[in-house]
Amino acid sequence: MTPAEIQKELDELESRLERLRIKYDQYFIGIEKMLPFVQRKDVDRRFAQLHKEQFRNGGLRFRFQTMVQRFTTYQTYWGRIIRQIEEGTYKRDLIRAQRLGRTLQQRAAATDEAAPDPMELTDDDLADAAADDPTPAPMPVAQPVARRRDVEAFPDLGASPLRAPTPAPVPAAGRPAFGALGPTVPRGAGSLAPRPAPAARPAPAPAPKPAADDAQLRALHQRFVEARRMTGESTDVQYESVARQARETLPRLVEKYQGAEVRLDVSIKDGKAVLKPIVTMPKKT
Repeated sequence: MTPAEIQKELDELESRLERLRIKYDQYFIGIEKMLPFVQRKDVDRRFAQLHKEQFRNGGLRFRFQTMVQRFTTYQTYWGRIIRQIEEGTYKRDLIRAQRLGRTLQQRAAATDEAAPDPMELTDDDLADAAADDPTPAPMPVAQPVARRRDVEAFPDLGASPLRAPTPAPVPAAGRPAFGALGPTVPRGAGSLAPRPAPAARPAPAPAPKPAADDAQLRALHQRFVEARRMTGESTDVQYESVARQARETLPRLVEKYQGAEVRLDVSIKDGKAVLKPIVTMPKKT
């Protein structure tokens, strides 16, 4: 090849080498999805063809050797980055993984904040339920949670929670049977005897108040003491205090929320063990 042709080939090779470097950089930053194998093969072929030529011009020979050294440096750098990508130690991938992890944590936190809390009874509701008994409760009682049966219950600490027995349904007073209004007065011709007044309907029997079972109360007391031990609180809690609190709280809540299932359970709130009344509303049919 003449010096002019070699000059032209060197110009073309330098341009293609620069485009190849840009393609590799785009692949490393994630713009390109595949390595530039075709461009790399074309550059290798042009270098191999120029290696066979005899450079009589010293300037052209120096320029070609400079391009060979640059290409060798590029190859070393590209090989190291590709090896890091395969091993999972490339800095760009590590930063991207950390950013993705922070994004997922922020989304999870936002989802937890946006999730609706379970419906809780307010202090006014508890005050109305305790209006009949002004004696202060000796044990801390958390706000009861009204929820349906398909909602997951609070974690059990060793035994089933204390449940108030559901009051027995009171049979509705029906119409009196035939003959209950007194003897039938025959209506004869010209009979003017007045009909007797109907008998008064019997008043419905009051609903029985729930009574806490002693075994359930002792199990509740044991779990309450165990919860206080787990939170580092004093375990000097008398059984009578827990039993009195349960016997005073359950009847008032059952009377206030008729038809619902009321129970006492042990819960951890703000790092302290408390007795938490839970009101479970029946499913709507």
